[in-house]
Amino acid sequence: MGRAWRSAHATPPLAVLPCAHSVRSNASRCGTRRNVVLCHLARSQNLSPHRVAPMYTALFSHGKIGSLTTRNRIIAAPLERNLCDRHGRPGLAFVESVRERASGGAGLLLPEAAFIHPAGRGSVFQLGVHDDTFLPDLRAVAAAAHESDAAIGMQINFAGRQAQSAINFRQPVSVSGRACPVFGLLDAPHTLTEPEIEEIVGHFGAAAARVKEAGFDLVELHGASGYLLGEFLSPLHNRRTDVFGGPFENRARFPLQVYEAVRRAVGPHFPVAYRLCVDEFHPEGITFDDVLRFALLLEERGLDLIDVAVGTYESRWKSVPMADSPAGVNVPIAARIRSAVTIPVSVSGRLNDPADAEAALSQGSADFVSISRALHADPEWPNKAFCGKDSEIRPCIACQYCADSRDVDHPSACSVNPRAARETLIPRARPRPGRPPVVAVVGGGLAGLQAAIRASERGCRVTLFETSHVLGGQLLLAGHLPLLHDFPAVIPPLERRLLTLGAEIVLNQRASPDIIRALEADAVIVAAGSQSFIPDVPGLRDTPFATIEDFDPQSVPGPAVILGGDEHAVGMALTIARAGIPVTLIEVGEQWGHSGGKRLGRRLVDELREMSHVVMMSRTTVELLDEEGLVIQTNGTRSMIKLPDFLVVAAGREARSWIADELALALPEIPMLRAGDVIKPGLMAEASLSGLLAADRLESFLAG
Repeated sequence: MGRAWRSAHATPPLAVLPCAHSVRSNASRCGTRRNVVLCHLARSQNLSPHRVAPMYTALFSHGKIGSLTTRNRIIAAPLERNLCDRHGRPGLAFVESVRERASGGAGLLLPEAAFIHPAGRGSVFQLGVHDDTFLPDLRAVAAAAHESDAAIGMQINFAGRQAQSAINFRQPVSVSGRACPVFGLLDAPHTLTEPEIEEIVGHFGAAAARVKEAGFDLVELHGASGYLLGEFLSPLHNRRTDVFGGPFENRARFPLQVYEAVRRAVGPHFPVAYRLCVDEFHPEGITFDDVLRFALLLEERGLDLIDVAVGTYESRWKSVPMADSPAGVNVPIAARIRSAVTIPVSVSGRLNDPADAEAALSQGSADFVSISRALHADPEWPNKAFCGKDSEIRPCIACQYCADSRDVDHPSACSVNPRAARETLIPRARPRPGRPPVVAVVGGGLAGLQAAIRASERGCRVTLFETSHVLGGQLLLAGHLPLLHDFPAVIPPLERRLLTLGAEIVLNQRASPDIIRALEADAVIVAAGSQSFIPDVPGLRDTPFATIEDFDPQSVPGPAVILGGDEHAVGMALTIARAGIPVTLIEVGEQWGHSGGKRLGRRLVDELREMSHVVMMSRTTVELLDEEGLVIQTNGTRSMIKLPDFLVVAAGREARSWIADELALALPEIPMLRAGDVIKPGLMAEASLSGLLAADRLESFLAG
């Protein structure tokens, strides 16, 4: 039997998408370095490197930034990955991360914001460009991009009020001595004196000179996100009364001095860009008129690119948009800037779909698209879009896991791309020599799909079994919850990838011991997932209730009570509350939304707390349910809640470990590995990584 999709029942199969172009390619025919990446993709995907998908002609036209010509209009925007050492020195992990994105086809890479002086460092493992001894390491970074003919720039920054003494061992400095109110760990900063301002201007110039000397193609000044350059320009943060504060001309003085110092350091022909915050989303923030005046002043002084950004730490949901932000959320305001200047403008903000990126360019709203998290989720985004393989792009789902990881000083991992920030630890898979082992994967959720793909890439003949009629597991459950509705979009490209690799997917089928024996499997990976945990509360099982598995937002008849406070609980509560229905949440602990990402959970909880018809009861247990209602206990005091019209149990997850146990007992002769929630329920990113690693561990079992 060929490797294909099939079902144990009569459910019709999904269409298998063929390659966009099926022609042979020869790297020697590509006469310019510009085609290196496209030839590489063509060899691996059996695609033509010479044919641009017709609908994306703007996206894949050459771009021009001053003296720099880029192979396309895609900028891989900065994203801190926490891959440097404590001094800011980039090592092999950083270089490999850059190499991965460069080979993915982006025209210009801006790896991450680099601090120009230790006093302006914003995070523990941030990249530094403050020390001449870093030049050999920085040259290696630039070379990694140039290997694939990508241009590479460096964004340079001074964190200002958003630096931390716990990281830098010194008091932060800022424009006016006002602390950032968002994070409690940030200290009250020292107000910069005029001599100190002059010194920082010099540090910017020196850093820019290092960028050029290290072989980079462009330098960008970070004037957004509430960092020091933006602080001076903003009336919200700049409360000075000297020549650097007050009217616009004074507030613009320091960032213009920095730009001029940078221009002197790199010369008149080296490309310089400026990341400009055009809206702080605060009534006392910078006005658009001031933004436009500043942009024109930069243009007059020879700036080569305006990189449009929005938001500060106070409006962080705008600067790092979540799934409820529309595609191309910042395109309209970027278009206003572009209509007033003659230099190129780039725009960022949920441009995850190549069609949306193309529209922003073809409609004249911007000259470049800056894409950050989407290229973290799939570095091959440009290559796939170029070849018309949009449906195979792993989408960014705006889960904020990359930012959550960075916030706790871990490498900025990704929920849908388990290799992200781990390129040296998890290299690309290579097929094993010899007879292809036969591998059964039990479970078609995220962990099972990642395991099946990785095993297939390593040369195994894989059959994936799923008891449902559709793949996806818990990702499908999240699809109707706020901010999680993009989660199911991860499944189709993984399914297509698995089918392209020649694996077989069997739906509506339990992987029994007899079936696995008949398959003559050499190994089994069990990724059977988890299910809602039902606590042993007296009377609960005698009362009708719903769980996330059967939750239907349209069937809530009236006031609801939700037992639990995890990500699913607050998501369901918000869904119900948005319909105007009163909701009471009862949580044993003190944290809300704790099972999901911190930023995502915080955003859900923030909205719930603003609703007058939502009651959130922490440190509360349910002692009994009967026909009269729920007996609850809070801090030793008991009370009664009337039995609601709709009761939901969201008290966490429990592993379906018995499925793996039963197979292990029945098939002791077959090596068996577990992956994902079947080991321990956890985050989506943990399941994704667990599946991949389980497939890699097969090698040691099969070798034995």
